[in-house]
Amino acid sequence: WPLLISLYFISHPKRNLIYTVFSGFWLGLQFLSAVYLGLMGFGIIITYYVFNRSKRSVLTFLKEAGVFTITFILISLPSIVGYLTMQKIYKPVYEQSQYVTYAAHISDYIFAFINDSFINNNLLRPLIGIFNQHIRGELAGFVGMTPLLIIGYWLLLKKRIIKGPKLAWLFLLIIIGFVFSLGPRMNWNGRYLVTPLPYWFVLKFVPLIGVMRAVARYYFLIIFAISILLIYSLDGVNSIIRDPLFKRLFFPVLFLLLILEFYPTPMQASAKDWQTPVYLYLQKACKSKPGAVLEYPFEYRYKSDDIGKYPAYSLIGSDENLDRYSSIPLFSLDQSATQETRDEIILIFRGGVALDANLNYQGN
Repeated sequence: WPLLISLYFISHPKRNLIYTVFSGFWLGLQFLSAVYLGLMGFGIIITYYVFNRSKRSVLTFLKEAGVFTITFILISLPSIVGYLTMQKIYKPVYEQSQYVTYAAHISDYIFAFINDSFINNNLLRPLIGIFNQHIRGELAGFVGMTPLLIIGYWLLLKKRIIKGPKLAWLFLLIIIGFVFSLGPRMNWNGRYLVTPLPYWFVLKFVPLIGVMRAVARYYFLIIFAISILLIYSLDGVNSIIRDPLFKRLFFPVLFLLLILEFYPTPMQASAKDWQTPVYLYLQKACKSKPGAVLEYPFEYRYKSDDIGKYPAYSLIGSDENLDRYSSIPLFSLDQSATQETRDEIILIFRGGVALDANLNYQGN
């Protein structure tokens, strides 16, 4: 919601420097609470500036963009300083393989359905989703049958949905979201195809963007742009409906279709305490005796009381010098590589670990 408030101020028809400050402030809060969403929000607003400068002079445009950026950086400063400090001390490097693993596959936009809605579970996934073989890393997904039908119908009527600059802005977001979500190398339906993609060049020449490892989440830009196009299309379709009964039924029926396609089933609400017994125990132990904590067990959320996904818990009890990052690497059973001999079964576990120094094995 901070991103939405930021967009409200930046898109206000009476926007001035005060509104620009408010926009930067709320986007800074978004960055502090969700770095990925904050970064994508910054890109959304900067591109909006470029395409919707209206009749403002270049000087006014640069002044507003500068005020917005400075405000955003000042609010985000605690997180930025912490990140730069961590970079200076530990000098972590993401291998390109991580961007590939956490990238979307082109096939995701056809075969993947990322929620368990009624329509997805009973119609789309049984018909098309059975072909999806992308099961590792993160996924993008099909943007939705209902939005595409409404937007497509309005476009077929050759009606102007939205003014030129805003339409160009939205299509640019869709293109950026699609290209960036695919990562630096091509993947198709669970298979690594090696071919370099445009994002490879982005990573090479704009290394700072590499802070966003799970690039499949650029899918958000596509959903964001499609949602806005859907709103304009709905308004357009509703404006040409002449039959009173059809006009009254249009939005209720559409709302029902959106619920059936996007609301996860079964429909239920529950409350669950994320502070598991293991987490509370570690927190208490670290407060009484500060020090690095090793993440265990190996697998993430194997049971409901497991510690958690990332070795960030190794910093729970850190002091002002920041205790060293620690974790146990995951080696997974490769069942396809299992070998059976006359006397035994050989199981192959595959994995890897980063080393801070040379590995010595039998004197070598």
